Amino acid sequence: MEADCPTRERRWIPVAAFLFAASLGAAFFLHVRFFNDDSLITIRYAENLAGGRGLSYNAGERVLGTTTPLWALFLAGVSALGIPVVPAATWVGVAAFGWTAAVSVLLLRRRGVGLGGQLLVALLVATSPTLLTWAGAGMETSLYVALLATFLWLFESGRFVALGFLGGAMVLTRPDSGLVLAAAAVLETARARSLRTFLKVVPGFAAVVAPWAVGASLYFGTALPNSGFAKRLQVEDWGTFVAALGQALWAVGPLLPVAFVGFIGSGLKPKTALPTLALLAIVSGMHFGGLPGCGWYVAAPMYLVVLLAADGASSVVARFAPAAGGLGVAVSAAMLVSPVIGHVRLAREAHDLKISQSQVDRCHGRVGTWLREHAPSDVSVGVDNIGYIGYRSGLRVVDMLGLVQSETSAAIAAGERDYALRHHRPELVAMWVGRGSTWKYVPDAQWFADNGYKVVFEAPLYDDKRMPAYTVFSRIELPR
Repeated sequence: MEADCPTRERRWIPVAAFLFAASLGAAFFLHVRFFNDDSLITIRYAENLAGGRGLSYNAGERVLGTTTPLWALFLAGVSALGIPVVPAATWVGVAAFGWTAAVSVLLLRRRGVGLGGQLLVALLVATSPTLLTWAGAGMETSLYVALLATFLWLFESGRFVALGFLGGAMVLTRPDSGLVLAAAAVLETARARSLRTFLKVVPGFAAVVAPWAVGASLYFGTALPNSGFAKRLQVEDWGTFVAALGQALWAVGPLLPVAFVGFIGSGLKPKTALPTLALLAIVSGMHFGGLPGCGWYVAAPMYLVVLLAADGASSVVARFAPAAGGLGVAVSAAMLVSPVIGHVRLAREAHDLKISQSQVDRCHGRVGTWLREHAPSDVSVGVDNIGYIGYRSGLRVVDMLGLVQSETSAAIAAGERDYALRHHRPELVAMWVGRGSTWKYVPDAQWFADNGYKVVFEAPLYDDKRMPAYTVFSRIELPR
């Protein structure tokens, strides 16, 4: 069809998609100011490396507590150039979000989808509450989704040499991307009935991954992130991955019918089946792998749902609208607009996210700042949520959950949940009091009393103290 051809006039669509999504991502971040706690773990690794203290969370402790080494190394380079890392992490994520929209347009254009479908996928990506949440959040999530979208485009374009390098970058950005790579390998091997394509991919993949695997094994003793193991132990605290994904999908319910059409329609065609297979691989792999329902794990499958929704709506329009006679234009418009209704809660979710971030700043942020201003620089602080508090305080952290201390995660796996505080006896402890799952990871109140801990600071969630405060305990005298 002439309308489906990528004519010169329509080369502006990917550029427009990038600018629209990136602008919306920037505006969303500037409104909600959501910067995820865990992003500051990776940023502390990056700044320590750039500062000559090694790729470590606590200087001198060689534990791989970040699951995204490529992001950490990139941010270390940013820091070494003297660029502030926190805003850089945000704006690189926003740019990656824009690229996700642009490359999604290129992917559907390659499939022969017309103008309406190309505009729809850009609009669905740009207005996805889940993708917008993580665009400027400082984590690797937005970059990973952009890499995933690019991987789909290169795969369907048959650019397998480049795909090897990109696949390696994906694994070093998020280890669970191996699920997508496995789905692609199975699909292409079955489709080509040979290993020829596989052999084109391997050199590039090895060139990216092998240096890291060797270097990390020598430096850390393993290339596998300890934080991934530690997070699997927190499923009962966070809930399951499937439950978190189900909740996110429920919030965008109106786009699910056309996403299901795209899921089936794409999945039945070998040339376009990868998004369907990748979604199945991610959901089953994350579920049976026992990963918790952390929000950043939901972004990649949500992107695939959005992509399938745009493809499904376009397929329905191409199949039925021409037969509708004079109603064709109206039917096409209605079908293409209907998936966007799934994002009508965007304003409400932005409002809720803004409130949530203000509470994090009020508690974790204030505690970290207070510790930096009042605690000696050579003491340790035991923390149940290390991101903001560890980064802002600058102190050595005793991680109650064991993300950055492998002996703690091993003890938790063996049933000794209060190992971190009992073993290390840090001078300070910062934790929720009487709320959430924190008390599963600390000794009882008598232990605090026996070891001389006293309350030295409280950061209540609300002024009227309706909820227990985030509290700092100390067993040493602090300078006034």
